[in-house]
Amino acid sequence: MIKLLKHFSGSLLVWFLALPVAAQTAGEGLVKCGRGNDQCDFNDLVTLINDVIKFIVVYLAVPLAVVLIVYAGVRMVIYSSNAGERTKAKSMIYIVVGGLVIVLAAYLIVKFVVTSLTGTEDLIQSQTESF
Repeated sequence: MIKLLKHFSGSLLVWFLALPVAAQTAGEGLVKCGRGNDQCDFNDLVTLINDVIKFIVVYLAVPLAVVLIVYAGVRMVIYSSNAGERTKAKSMIYIVVGGLVIVLAAYLIVKFVVTSLTGTEDLIQSQTESF
């Protein structure tokens, strides 16, 4: 029964992460140029990279971090009498928060590089205003 519950929760998590992907690609698509006579240029490449990074940070990394922190918190509460399990849950929280900090720092580095390459922040600001 526990195995079935683990498989069900794992598949539920996969669907939770896959639905935003389907919603994102159902509209205009990931590549917004190259159709008909519309030629792609360097700004389109930068926009594509920015969209991919934004998707990874907003729709994958942050929700996954929240789910893992909640899971570790629940483990902390359930196994409050067991010091070893509490330590494992605390270390899981530290690792998840550290990973989220690394992802957000990488996003800032990419944002800086893209801003330096394009010479303007307008492209980045227009893509990240929905945060």
